[in-house]
Amino acid sequence: MRRIHVIAARFLNTSGTLEIGGVETYIQLLATAVSGEFATTVYQPSAAPYETTLPNINVIGMGKLSIHSMVQTIENRYLSHDDLLLFSTEHFSCRHTFNRVIVIQHGVSWDLPTPLLTTRQVALRAEGAYRVYLSYYMYRKLRHFRNVVCVDYNYINWWRTLSTTLHRTRTFYCIPNCAGRGFEMTGPRRDNAIVTLCFARRFVEIRGLRLFLGAISMLLSRFATLRILLCGSGSQELMELCRRICISEPRVQHLMAGYDEMPSVLARSDIVVIPSLGSEGTTFSAVEAMAMGCCVVATNVGGLTNIIIDGYNGFLVNPDVESLVEKLTFLLSNRSVMISVGAQAREIYRHALSFERWRERWMSVISNIYTSS
Repeated sequence: MRRIHVIAARFLNTSGTLEIGGVETYIQLLATAVSGEFATTVYQPSAAPYETTLPNINVIGMGKLSIHSMVQTIENRYLSHDDLLLFSTEHFSCRHTFNRVIVIQHGVSWDLPTPLLTTRQVALRAEGAYRVYLSYYMYRKLRHFRNVVCVDYNYINWWRTLSTTLHRTRTFYCIPNCAGRGFEMTGPRRDNAIVTLCFARRFVEIRGLRLFLGAISMLLSRFATLRILLCGSGSQELMELCRRICISEPRVQHLMAGYDEMPSVLARSDIVVIPSLGSEGTTFSAVEAMAMGCCVVATNVGGLTNIIIDGYNGFLVNPDVESLVEKLTFLLSNRSVMISVGAQAREIYRHALSFERWRERWMSVISNIYTSS
């Protein structure tokens, strides 16, 4: 059987369990999608060399090697002529000599407010120059690759702004993210007096948790039937902030859930909020919520604008508290709109964003690369 060799900055943590994150989820889904035709091996840096096996994936810890040394070792020791080499993100990639190579681009990450990108005072004072540098840096990360799989069109369009000549020297494929097979809602959603808002992301600044908490502090006093689910973990500061809110407001609940438990969390939720400040592709969280028939309210950043048609299968708002409160107030006052938009989101998922459709797109890309190499 042919093999796909995936290079990742992290996949398993030091205790041997899966890391929580979009790239790690992506690798798992891809290994499942290609399992009938390819065996998947993931290579990552590690404290000491090791090898272990997960469902559909063999994992090799390469020890304390640099990315360049890892790639050289993989090319010399593990790759065969019929295989495929895949960099799971351009942030952890380098020059290579193998012919059949793909790099995955997970969305523009440098659109965040500058203080969230760097703490260097010189960059904060010369913001324009710093952002020009970031664009040049991100261009250089892909200069060695001919096949780029992007999760949205934002990145492809950004690349076009650099040079049409440069754009033509690479093949860009857009494959929007999907949801795993366990996420599709099969029956009708519940319809009762209680409305539950859900935030299910990592508790880090860029994912907009403070923005969300600022919005719900206004909404809880206006809507007695409102309930809040905070699902996730992250920075100690944000975890402590959530703990204090849960103590002071019994209608706010914090819970931890693994990937396999998320369908049941979303089944309890009516509105899922994606309040990111930037650095978003076609995030799994939004697609999973759509698959479960939730009404998605997201900020108008990154690839979220590729999968949400404002007012049809979700809502897009500016990344500020006032815009979020205004839209959530509208939905909490118009339950029929909330329900119908959630139903339309589920239909969009079935037709365009399902795991089966995602697998078809990936197999088409792989076939094209084998044909042209």
